[in-house]
Amino acid sequence: MAENKEGVEPANTKSKISPQKVNYESIDSESFAQIINKKIPKVLTPTKRINKIFGAIFILTLIISAMQFPLGSMMSGEFESIAIKVGFPLHFLELDSLNKDKSPTLPINLLIDLLLYLIVAYAIDISLGLIMKNPLVESEEEIKQRPVVFKDKDKTIAEKVTEKVIEKIEK
Repeated sequence: MAENKEGVEPANTKSKISPQKVNYESIDSESFAQIINKKIPKVLTPTKRINKIFGAIFILTLIISAMQFPLGSMMSGEFESIAIKVGFPLHFLELDSLNKDKSPTLPINLLIDLLLYLIVAYAIDISLGLIMKNPLVESEEEIKQRPVVFKDKDKTIAEKVTEKVIEKIEK
């Protein structure tokens, strides 16, 4: 190849490019998450409502715990036996006036309660989804908006005769 004065090869000359083997993932291959998403029915996938349901369950638990406040013991002046327990079915926060050295939070109970609340929220969300998609609950306007599938019409006698005439002409 010809070199110019500076010893640099001109840009318009072709250089040999060696082919390189590239390992691309196959287009047909699917990830593990995609395979699982195809196997689970759409009815069983949680929606955005699950967050609101989960929060409502947690707040309801706090309200129930507030209703169980030992107001009678406090009014009678027995301050030593007052223990405030928050959580249902397991108490994850215990404020006890006698055991001040003990930590008020119980993380294992909190995790178990949160897991139970999540399962209940999931079950409520799925059941709400099934109820909302039930055709018995839909109004007449929603039923009218649903697309209708029309059946193909049977061929009339004139169409059948025309096809037979065309077949005879083509022969």
